[in-house]
Amino acid sequence: MPEEFFSKEVSAMALDYLVNECVALSVRVDELLASESAPGTLAGDVAGLKLKEDKPGTVDFASNPKFVGLNNLYRLEKYGYEIGYKITDCIIYKKSVQEGVNIQLLEVLEVMKFICRDVWRMFYLKQMDNLRTNHIGTFVLVDNNFRPLINISSAQGDSDTIRKIQPYLQLPCGLIRGILASLGISAVVKADVIENRLPAVSFNVQTSLAK
Repeated sequence: MPEEFFSKEVSAMALDYLVNECVALSVRVDELLASESAPGTLAGDVAGLKLKEDKPGTVDFASNPKFVGLNNLYRLEKYGYEIGYKITDCIIYKKSVQEGVNIQLLEVLEVMKFICRDVWRMFYLKQMDNLRTNHIGTFVLVDNNFRPLINISSAQGDSDTIRKIQPYLQLPCGLIRGILASLGISAVVKADVIENRLPAVSFNVQTSLAK
């Protein structure tokens, strides 16, 4: 049963596309909620999940002001938070049952190593490249080749690209915060592109221990 539960049934590329689509979906939800004339039925709500700029084969929806709006960013962070909060026990169980590894997450540093090593490998097929800490509750997690951003670029230049990738950084921020919360650690997580060098990303994590 454990082997069947954790067997891989979805291609990594298909999962990448699905996660990226969450960004467009969040914008559509924002548009629907802002519409006073949206029908109250389920069929009407589903039909309302569309954007005027949402043409097949294009990314024009990324020019919608709501794309980088606070509501959209907050909703995406919550998506990641819910996933992280619910999947922590599954990952620990998988490591203990399939690999015979007894994970001890008694210290915050050990939790961060768990995120960098086990969580990141499960979601992004690689470990974090670096983990730094000031030993008083602040951590910096570095991924020099963050998978979701590898193929993202804007025809309007690097500055526009960096602006438009902000929604895609919210889900992993929420993922980290959700995992920490499931283990009883309150934290604020922010992501930044390292020196404007895509796809290098750093995640700054300030836990409740930070002064």
